[in-house]
Amino acid sequence: MKKLDYLLLNKLIVTKKVMIDFFCSLSFFTRIPTHCLYNDYSSFSFARSVWIWPICSAVIGSIEGFFLYIFTLTSLSASLIAFLGLGFHLILTGGLHEDGLADCADGFGGGYNSKQKLAIMKDSRLGTYGVLTLFIILGIQINAMTSLLSFHQKIVPLIIIIAVLSRSSMLGPILILVPTNPKSSVSQLNSISIISCLIHLGITIGLCFLLFNWKLIILYVLTSIAISLLFSLITYQQIKGYNGDSLGALQVLTATALFIISILLLP
Repeated sequence: MKKLDYLLLNKLIVTKKVMIDFFCSLSFFTRIPTHCLYNDYSSFSFARSVWIWPICSAVIGSIEGFFLYIFTLTSLSASLIAFLGLGFHLILTGGLHEDGLADCADGFGGGYNSKQKLAIMKDSRLGTYGVLTLFIILGIQINAMTSLLSFHQKIVPLIIIIAVLSRSSMLGPILILVPTNPKSSVSQLNSISIISCLIHLGITIGLCFLLFNWKLIILYVLTSIAISLLFSLITYQQIKGYNGDSLGALQVLTATALFIISILLLP
């Protein structure tokens, strides 16, 4: 009887941690206040939650994909739907990763050494490099989305895959580099376990192969890995490590590359 009680207690604890990881991670990546569903926010571990990021990304991708799909059933032009989709994405996520991209562009472009670059990245003001980078990258995404909207039935799984792989690419610098600020919240990721990473990668690959053609998925995965490694090298050269801004920038750049690959490869 005691053994059964112990097993049930263990199961409840694991279930609670899973739910906390999911709701708090989803709340972090979006403006959806799902963390309110669990008052015990103090038990949330950013490092532990890495394993569930692909599922959170799939939820985000599903919401954005269905938003686009619904509008493809209307008489609105593809370009207008693409603009609406981008606007919805920015509202849903709060522009979290795009903000990181702009800060990286300002810091990498305006600083002369790593210390100065990091100081510029912490500045809340948006500079010329950040504005130009956002204009170019978001412009590419809108044009790519305009072209891809003709694939009505494929748009939802495609958006899900891009959402999942682009966030999984952030594992690259997390595993290779060290945090630039050991006291930041992102520094918790320096202690992620191998098991969490393996589960993360397993869920990512499983979701992708479940939703799309395996040949395309292999190219998507290879593209994501290449960009992750290349950006890790650039980030190390620029600021000698990673921070929240660089991880956000990597997500946006990977998503943009996958949009371009999709235009080139989809029949």
